[in-house]
Amino acid sequence: MMYLRRLFLFTVAVFCQFPSHVALASQLYRMDNEHFSLRLDANHRFINAEETVRIMIKDWGNPASHVMEQNPLGMIVDKSFPQGSNWGIVITASHDGHVPDKDAKRIDDGNLLTIIRKEYLRMNKQRKAAGSAPVTSLDWALAPEYDRESNRITWAKEIGFGKTGTLTLNYAVRLLGREHAIHMNAVGSREHMDAITRTMTVVLAGSTFDEGYRYSDFNARQHRTADYGLVALIAGQPRLKPQPLQNLWKNLSGAPNLAIAALFGLTVALGRWLTRRRLPEF
Repeated sequence: MMYLRRLFLFTVAVFCQFPSHVALASQLYRMDNEHFSLRLDANHRFINAEETVRIMIKDWGNPASHVMEQNPLGMIVDKSFPQGSNWGIVITASHDGHVPDKDAKRIDDGNLLTIIRKEYLRMNKQRKAAGSAPVTSLDWALAPEYDRESNRITWAKEIGFGKTGTLTLNYAVRLLGREHAIHMNAVGSREHMDAITRTMTVVLAGSTFDEGYRYSDFNARQHRTADYGLVALIAGQPRLKPQPLQNLWKNLSGAPNLAIAALFGLTVALGRWLTRRRLPEF
C-alpha cells in the first residue's frame, strides 16, 4: 500500500513539473501596442526595438533615416546570432487600415516583377548618390503566395547588387489584421533561404493577433479600409481608390458652376497624389 502511495505521489509530481518544461521550450513575446503575440522555440530569441535599430545601423550599415522611418518593433534571430548567423527577421507594422484580399486571384507574378524591377531601377539614382551599389538584377526566389485561412502573404526576392552581382535574399511575410498588418522581413544571402524558411515556419506557427483584432473581426461600418490591396502591398506601392473621388465628382458635376466643381475635384486628386506614400519595405 505504501509503495502505491509513493508511486502516485511521484506521478503527480512529474505531471506538475510538465508546464515548467514547456515554458523552457518556448517563450511568449507580447507587442501590446500592435495587439500581437509571438511564441518562439528554444532555438530562437527576440531582440528588442532599441537593439534592433543599433544592429541595423551600426552592424549592417543601413542608413539611419531609412531605419527610423521603418520604426522596427524588434527582430527574431537564431540562438547563435551574431556568431553563427548574420541575418534576422525584422518586424515592423503598417496602420493603413484593413487590406482587402479581393484581388488575390489577380496576383500576376510576371507583371509584379516588372513593376518592382522598374521601381528598383528608379531608386538606383538615389543609391548611387548615397554611395551604395546599384541594383543590377532582381528575380523571385519565392513567388507571392496568399493563404486565405491565415490571411498571410509570403514572397521572396533575389536581388543582385553592383558589378559583381552579389545576390541578396529579401524574404517577406505580411500578416493581415483587422485594421493593420505585421511585416516580417528577413535579409540575408541566397544560401540562407532554407534556414530563413524554417525559422519563418516556426515563428508563424506561434504568431497571432489578439482576439478582436484579427482579420475576420473587420467590420466595414466601424473600421478603416486601406487604400490598396494585396497586389499593391507586394509591389510596395499604394493603389488609390477612385470610387470616393468619382462619387464626389458625380455630385459636384450637377452644380451650377462646373469650373468650381472641376477645380475642387482636381485639388482633391492632387492632394491625394502629394500625400501618397510607399509601403514599408526593406
